[in-house]
Amino acid sequence: MLLEIGTDQEEAAATLGAGPGRLLAGHPSLDPSGARLRVTLTTARVLGEFGAVVVVSGNITGKTQTMTLFISNSVEN
Repeated sequence: MLLEIGTDQEEAAATLGAGPGRLLAGHPSLDPSGARLRVTLTTARVLGEFGAVVVVSGNITGKTQTMTLFISNSVEN
């Protein structure tokens, strides 16, 4: 994940005097509040996708039932 972000922010922080420990500690990708935000957004997306599958699918066993609905029905029963 950190390799995809690049080094622009790290280079800027080093130019302003940040040491190696501060570079990692202050990195936005490692911020705990950022992690909570990503978990929240991922959960919202998953619930939205599940809702779309439930609405669009006919949920007829063996014909139009998706794996998502199969698992959901299995958990409920």
